[in-house]
Amino acid sequence: MHVKEAKRTLGTEIPWIVDRMDNAIRHALGSRSNPEFLIDPGGKIIHKLAWSSPRQLRQQLEKFVGPVEKPTRIEDLNMKTALPI
Repeated sequence: MHVKEAKRTLGTEIPWIVDRMDNAIRHALGSRSNPEFLIDPGGKIIHKLAWSSPRQLRQQLEKFVGPVEKPTRIEDLNMKTALPI
């Protein structure tokens, strides 16, 4: 449900990989706290970082997929943010 809502809210069409509640994927990929992975259509990991970096992710996406004409910025999403209760 979280991915469905994120796709709707963000307007994305990319495939998402979601871990189960037991974190099986997280554990299989190294149990890091905030990792980043790019996985090609064949299932091969083509980029990974122990700690996610939006700047490095953008660079890797441009390398493997190509640059976009108008990259989305956070402010372009026009999303309301609220601190957790």
